[in-house]
Amino acid sequence: MTSIGSDSFSDTGWYNNQPDGILYLDKWLIGYKGEKPTGDIFITDGTRGIAICAFKDCSDLTSVIIPKSVMSIGWGAFWGCSSLIAANIPENLKIIECCTFSDCSSLSSINIPNTVETIDYMAFMYCSSLNSVKISNSVTSIGYQAFWGCSSLTSAIIPNSVKSIGYQAFYGCSSLASLTIPNGVTTIEEGTFARCRSLTTITIPNSVTTIEGYAFAECWDLTTINIPNNVTNIGEGAFNDCRGLTSVTLGSSLKSIGSKAFSECNKVNSVYIKDLSSWCKYFTTKNTAPIFSSNYHLYLNEIEIEELTIPESINSLGNYVFYGCSYINSVIISNSVKIIGASAFEGCSKIEMLQLPDELQIIKNNSFKGCNNLKSVTIPANVEFIYQEAFANCNALESIKAITETPPFLYDNSFSDFSVPLKVPKGCKDVYKTAQGWKNFTTINESEKGAYSLIYIVDSEEYKSYEIEEGTFITPELAPTKDGYAFSGWSEIPETMPSHDVEINGRFYMPGDANGDGVVNIADIVEIVNFMNNKPSENFDQLAANVTGDDKVNEDDIITILDIIMNK
Repeated sequence: MTSIGSDSFSDTGWYNNQPDGILYLDKWLIGYKGEKPTGDIFITDGTRGIAICAFKDCSDLTSVIIPKSVMSIGWGAFWGCSSLIAANIPENLKIIECCTFSDCSSLSSINIPNTVETIDYMAFMYCSSLNSVKISNSVTSIGYQAFWGCSSLTSAIIPNSVKSIGYQAFYGCSSLASLTIPNGVTTIEEGTFARCRSLTTITIPNSVTTIEGYAFAECWDLTTINIPNNVTNIGEGAFNDCRGLTSVTLGSSLKSIGSKAFSECNKVNSVYIKDLSSWCKYFTTKNTAPIFSSNYHLYLNEIEIEELTIPESINSLGNYVFYGCSYINSVIISNSVKIIGASAFEGCSKIEMLQLPDELQIIKNNSFKGCNNLKSVTIPANVEFIYQEAFANCNALESIKAITETPPFLYDNSFSDFSVPLKVPKGCKDVYKTAQGWKNFTTINESEKGAYSLIYIVDSEEYKSYEIEEGTFITPELAPTKDGYAFSGWSEIPETMPSHDVEINGRFYMPGDANGDGVVNIADIVEIVNFMNNKPSENFDQLAANVTGDDKVNEDDIITILDIIMNK
């Protein structure tokens, strides 16, 4: 038998024949009869177990001595013993069951012996006088809410043997000043250290991969946080209202950061990241609130980002991605980006130069709201929608230019000041004067410059094309990809659009396929030898022959091609 209820024998003949006091049956303490026990109690040596809820709500019990013979203490055994000052845990116990010492509000210290493997859920919940706990290195798991509300707890030594800590395990331990999470814990569960308001330092080990929602919410005295490189996910509100937090370092493996993860952390002035592409991917159009509060410096590998260029690997910028990065002064967005999410650059008050990509289709609400130093905006030809307040409160705007002949959909409040001059393509003034949103502009002028075609050709076929106004800065198109082939790169691209159509060429080639027959074999080596002897054939492809990439075709390329052939 491993457990027994305290009322298992109530109203039985045996029970009715027992005298008042603590009851034992077959080496089990099953509870008491009559008045609740008070003061100090000594459990009889040789007792093997204590029944479930045996002394529950014995509020005048002050101390209990439990002999080494006890191997099982039922859940809730001392629950609500609010005057209990001292209790020992016997050395043969393996599990401290749920609620064993819950609401023992006078219990000030506890030692966990080295036989205990599990501290079950709510085991010490609301032990509000508990100021220290030493957990032995035999313990492997701490259950949910195990130390919830232990508001006097200043020190908790958790050994590396612990592999899991349940949700809200230390919730509301408001006096806990420092803590090291054991190396072996992989998930910091929801609310585990929430409202640990005296916590000034926290060490997160490299074993952690996930920090769940509100894990450290309202840790008011926490000033810095370093997320290790193995963490892939930070949950919603994980560090919400850490109002003393000033610096955050994010690891290189992060894939997602939940909404409000660092909201109300109003003192954060420095955020350190290790990869800009990853940073852009943390944010999606599903984000419903900023991750960080406004007015912070963003550092990439210890260097502050002031001139921001969005990587070509990014297809869309999520909501709030650079919200409040008020020290960025210029932004170039690559042609791969088709959507700019809500509030993506809201509050970036120092941006003076903005280059939107040619393939951009949607500018979401509040995208550039409050960019107070932005002086001009050019809306690219492929834009279809500009949402509400996208450029609201851009108080320094001096000019707005639309490239497309067909006006994109514009809300009546997409811009705050419709007295800013609007320039549209030749012959399009009347169209814009009657178009939704655009008709609000008081000054609409036609451009004197024409728009011309920029056409990208790959392997003699049109790949992509754009209509770009003369004099507009050209952002080169991303290199296309094809399995088994390399790309030659684009032919020369002008810096700005000239007053004529432009064709840009590129091609795919198979590295090592020197004769262009679609396979790499001995014939390609013969082709290279002929080239080296100044006898190249009409089909010789020097780019494909130069497999070493040193811009020379020689014996090194022959050796490399031999390796390719041998490894097929």
